[in-house]
Amino acid sequence: MGLVGTATVRNGGAVLPHGFWAAVRVWLEKPQVVNRRLCGAAIEAEGSVPLGDDGAVSSHLAAVCGGWSGGRQEGRAASAGAEELGWLWREVCGQLPGEYGQLPPPLTPWARPGHCPDVRAVLRTLLPRGRPIGPAASLRKELAVQDVYNGTVTFLPLEENSEGKYQVKKCNIYQIQLMHIKEEEWSVSVVAPFPEDWFSDGIVYPKLAWLGNELLPKLAKWSVEQKPSEFKSTLSLVSVAKYNKVYQELKKKYKEMVKVWPEVTDPEKFVYEDVAIATYLLILWEEDRKEKGLTKKQSFVDLGCGNGLLVHILNNEGHSGRGIDVRRRKIWDMYGPETHLEESTIVPGDSHIFPDTDWLIGNHSDELTPWIPVIAARYLQRN
Repeated sequence: MGLVGTATVRNGGAVLPHGFWAAVRVWLEKPQVVNRRLCGAAIEAEGSVPLGDDGAVSSHLAAVCGGWSGGRQEGRAASAGAEELGWLWREVCGQLPGEYGQLPPPLTPWARPGHCPDVRAVLRTLLPRGRPIGPAASLRKELAVQDVYNGTVTFLPLEENSEGKYQVKKCNIYQIQLMHIKEEEWSVSVVAPFPEDWFSDGIVYPKLAWLGNELLPKLAKWSVEQKPSEFKSTLSLVSVAKYNKVYQELKKKYKEMVKVWPEVTDPEKFVYEDVAIATYLLILWEEDRKEKGLTKKQSFVDLGCGNGLLVHILNNEGHSGRGIDVRRRKIWDMYGPETHLEESTIVPGDSHIFPDTDWLIGNHSDELTPWIPVIAARYLQRN
């Protein structure tokens, strides 16, 4: 049996099938919201690909350089992404069991020419939270093929061989299916053609049961609860691939802080949280300097800096700034003179405007949090 699991959903709000494709998009772009062992996914290229036997790729292709980066693309990178998607599609079609480009049963075949001559392919790279180690340290790619006509999305895991070519990891192919049963009743299912051969590393390749017990319920729920948001996710402001790379570098650089942490708080929680925040700020600030043509690094003040670790990291990475907190912490003495921390009370008003500072941060600001935008607004009024 290739059925991993199925869930019945009711389309009371008439959101299906559109809600299903919105849910699939979340799994494609943000797999970390379900699989906590992933940092995210970088969408390398996507576009329509033909189902004809010639394997030619349509010209309507879009590539994304380095994952989501707020929609900014380089023309040269887009061309390279389209080219990679093209040859990957030809390679994949030649490797699938059966006739050219056909899926193994019990997967639903892709729409035939004459009904829908194209399907949409999305090439993504899965980014694990921990740095990959060992002989299989290269990042894993997947080709997701969306067939709107049949209501399926098929995931084809790709692994690079010694010759630099990608091979379909056939044992880990799976398909997510949407089916209309009757009236308002629909079903969402996960199907795998080779369940007895499924390989799991617990990270990029979770256990097959995980797809049925964890992923499937999420997709079913999102399919009927998707609501358009007026706000852009702040995480879309930086490249997920770059974030993962810088985070791993900073985590390695500052991991010794966990061993010498003198506070009563959980060292792993606070150290790695601040490393994550610093990573985001460093990348965001770097992109901001590029857009504005600046070379001088941004300055900052962290209001309510707590243990001061974020200030310590940002100072170490070349940003001038200071942290202020009402109470001194024991760990402050460990940072050295290059980390600027002050024990002081902040009273919102004209005496605390910070006119020579580019950014105001509230890492552990507590009751001061609602005053930070007020302080920033007062600064803008005076300038």
